[in-house]
Amino acid sequence: MNDYLEAQGFVEKELTPVGGVVYRRFDVFLEINYEPDTSPDYSPTIVLGVGAGKYDEGGRPAGVPFWYVIPSNLQERSYTFWTFKTEADLQSVLNRIKDALLEPHARPLWLNLDRLEKYIANFRAEF
Repeated sequence: MNDYLEAQGFVEKELTPVGGVVYRRFDVFLEINYEPDTSPDYSPTIVLGVGAGKYDEGGRPAGVPFWYVIPSNLQERSYTFWTFKTEADLQSVLNRIKDALLEPHARPLWLNLDRLEKYIANFRAEF
């Protein structure tokens, strides 16, 4: 995953408290994480956003969970069910995320901040 994201201009910036990774590309962040409470079959989470972190100064989301971005009629929307237990499972899930989610759905958003910000605004309004 690092090679792909570095080729897209992202830099690994920090780890989340549970060991997920936050990447940055200019003002865009991409958090690839997991839900610890889904143990032993860990469930991946992805947040794409703009700004310094997942929440702005007012406590509102600065990003959008990626399930919100995927059209409801696509199978990829259920990526949280692509679980992993082992490092090999994790590598498989990350490859699947890269191929099925990041390249076709996330890349167009991180290349078009207006579209990404519209998703974030719609998510804030809805939730």
